[in-house]
Amino acid sequence: MPVSVEILNSRGEPSGTLEVSETLLGQPENPQAVRACLDCYLACQRQGDASTRTRGMVRGGGAKPWKQKGTGRARAGSRRSPLWRGGATLFGPSPRDYNYRVNRKVRRLAFLSILSSLQNEKRLRILDKIDIGEPKTRNVLALRERLNIEPGKKVLILTEAVEPELCRAAANLGRSLHPTWVLPMNNLNVFALLHCDYLVLPSAVLKKMEEVYA
Repeated sequence: MPVSVEILNSRGEPSGTLEVSETLLGQPENPQAVRACLDCYLACQRQGDASTRTRGMVRGGGAKPWKQKGTGRARAGSRRSPLWRGGATLFGPSPRDYNYRVNRKVRRLAFLSILSSLQNEKRLRILDKIDIGEPKTRNVLALRERLNIEPGKKVLILTEAVEPELCRAAANLGRSLHPTWVLPMNNLNVFALLHCDYLVLPSAVLKKMEEVYA
């Protein structure tokens, strides 16, 4: 059974409705799939370039510091022992790749679960088109107000393609009292959906998402 969603114009006024597949916005919550995709995303963001030197990599330490017996001191075979200051590191980190992949069906379930939750909690704003006029920060703030989004709430604006002017207009809002980010549809990820309080997108993007996920 299709789900009916309200379409708003750039002034925040209702301009019609849109029938969307229940598969896209009518799914039950699936916290297991969401958690699996979130862990995968965070793991793939790790640089993994931490590096330490083992005894085979440090310079020096070839000569025995003192003779084995008769000095009253502990036995020592190298000045670069991990026990000594200036020595090598024992079992230290080395560059590695933390990336791994999650099954495609699990990723799909995670996206559908989050989108359905946003719709059920009335945190989804669907516009006929995103038009702020002149690319100014104040116009992005005015759009937030017209959409009844409270100050302090994080907003993710999803676009059909890269829109440099809109990105520039919202660039100064990332760490402000009105945090707003712009993301093209192709770069959408689970972390961005979970991080935002409100998702704003045009109806054209919603129809494309229906083609991809539903």
